[in-house]
Amino acid sequence: MKQDLHTVAQNPPKMGANNGVENALPYLNCDLMKKAEQKLLCHLKIALKFVLLTLGQMSNFCLFYYLADIALTRWVMSIDTYKPTATEPLDQEILKKLDNGFRRLTWARRQFSQSLLKRFLVKSVFHTLKHRQTSGNINLYDIAKSGFEHLDSKIGVFAHNEECYKVFKPILHPVICTIHQATPLASHPKESNWSDIEHLEVELDPEGKYIDKITMTVSKNITPYPFVPSMTKSQFESLEREIRGTMKTMTTLTGVYYSLGSIPKDVKLILGREDLIFDNAGDKFLETAGVFNHWPAGRGVFLTHMKDVFIWINQLEHFTLGVTQKGGANIKNVFHRLFQTLQSINDSLRWSQDDFWGLVTMSPALIGSGLKIYVYVKLPYLGQEESFRQDLLDQYGLECVKAKHTLSDNRIFVLSNRRTFGLTESEILSSVHRCLKEMITIEQKFKDSAAKEREA
Repeated sequence: MKQDLHTVAQNPPKMGANNGVENALPYLNCDLMKKAEQKLLCHLKIALKFVLLTLGQMSNFCLFYYLADIALTRWVMSIDTYKPTATEPLDQEILKKLDNGFRRLTWARRQFSQSLLKRFLVKSVFHTLKHRQTSGNINLYDIAKSGFEHLDSKIGVFAHNEECYKVFKPILHPVICTIHQATPLASHPKESNWSDIEHLEVELDPEGKYIDKITMTVSKNITPYPFVPSMTKSQFESLEREIRGTMKTMTTLTGVYYSLGSIPKDVKLILGREDLIFDNAGDKFLETAGVFNHWPAGRGVFLTHMKDVFIWINQLEHFTLGVTQKGGANIKNVFHRLFQTLQSINDSLRWSQDDFWGLVTMSPALIGSGLKIYVYVKLPYLGQEESFRQDLLDQYGLECVKAKHTLSDNRIFVLSNRRTFGLTESEILSSVHRCLKEMITIEQKFKDSAAKEREA
């Protein structure tokens, strides 16, 4: 007769002479089975998260995106280790603005919107972050104000200092993972790598048929200053003096510095056409985020005499170094020039860095390396094939937009990297190089095919 399992569980048999090891084995096996089931469940959950994330990134089905967002949000929430410290309670007016902003996002979820803030600031995350604030009294409304007010914002959330990435990790981390196609466990490489590019071809467009211009920039912030939206007028001016003082000690860079508050209008117009200057017009998202506060105090542009190297002060980040070259004879030369110039400055300023995030920036789209590569390329055929062009860009993690200040007949587009986090500088250049090479090959085939048709 079989024993009732409940009775046996309440009165387990004792080990003794008449009650051997054989009677204890079922209970030992039961414990082992429970542990095995728990371990299997844990592995299945992790596997499901990876599957959902992959499906969400690769599929166009809204359901997969929705499930991937849920998995990503819960994953990040599970590794959020922040413990709130004793700070002053938030003002009731701020709490009211947060509630109103969240209601707007809730309404936006019923509409078509690409806002990453809308996707990841779900109810559980909102209530977790609602009362949090940094030691400098930066709260959720401060970093998400742009996304609350502009539902058409693609990102909608911007950090105000380094601490924001710890305090508001449940919202910033999923946004970063989505922009840079990374999992929550991925971190930025500990060491920079600018040298692993020997395998790349030197000349992609030797005749200059397709590449019009190449520009590469690195954006960084300087400690202990807060990021641009939280800076006071005196901090803007102090940081500008510090950076200008550093540039005066550099013998490798000689040129002209223009303060945006006093730059001549004709010079500003010329530099604007060449994309060598920045202004505070035309971006409502950055304006609402506070990037243009105290304009134009503390903002300026440094240019070498050849206009091939420029430095922007307090544009989006504190410091942006850029190198530009007309034509695309040698993309590796531009990359080397940027690295060498950056090396001459690196030891002179204290950069905002983190072991996990790499270079810490105001914009989640620049975090990690801060490196952006812009290639102005003529696409007379691919420029008309949007879906085909987008498939190619998604394959390499890049983006492509219509260039400004050009005639529409030229069909010049700006090809750039989307990812700056989780990749070394060499890997970023390699992805842009491979996509650019494939685009030029496709354009040449289209051109040859059209020529044969005309001859026929």
